[in-house]
Amino acid sequence: MGCITWHSPQNASPPVSFTTSVVNSAMPQLIRPTTSKVFKNGAFDLLEKPVEAKILIDTIHNALALSEHRAQYQQKNQTLRTKFSRLTVREKQILHLVLAGYTNKMTGDKLYLALRTVEIHRHNMMKKMDSDSPVQLAQQLSRYPEFNELFLIP
Repeated sequence: MGCITWHSPQNASPPVSFTTSVVNSAMPQLIRPTTSKVFKNGAFDLLEKPVEAKILIDTIHNALALSEHRAQYQQKNQTLRTKFSRLTVREKQILHLVLAGYTNKMTGDKLYLALRTVEIHRHNMMKKMDSDSPVQLAQQLSRYPEFNELFLIP
């Protein structure tokens, strides 16, 4: 079994591996564990020898496209995490309430703050998160399901 592995720069996304072999039912105990390990480590596809050049090239292009997509996702996710980490505790509380649909007045009542104080914190939070509206902010965050755990703070 031959294996070619391509690693993305700085391991930004899982490696793309191409494994070629003649899959033969007489050797399942040898192939299954190796194939399983390869896929668990991020392989994109398994190609049997002999492989047509077009199939190999298409598979490489598809794997690289997926790897690029994952790298972009991780980059945007990290940017959003950095923005979120720059918020103060009060701004995080206000973010949570904005996403829950609270108005500034309702937020002030809930947090025992003056309306103007809420407006200032909300403005600062929106600026730090690079959002122009609560809807844009919600859309921005909804693309990354892992942010749901961050909004468990009351």
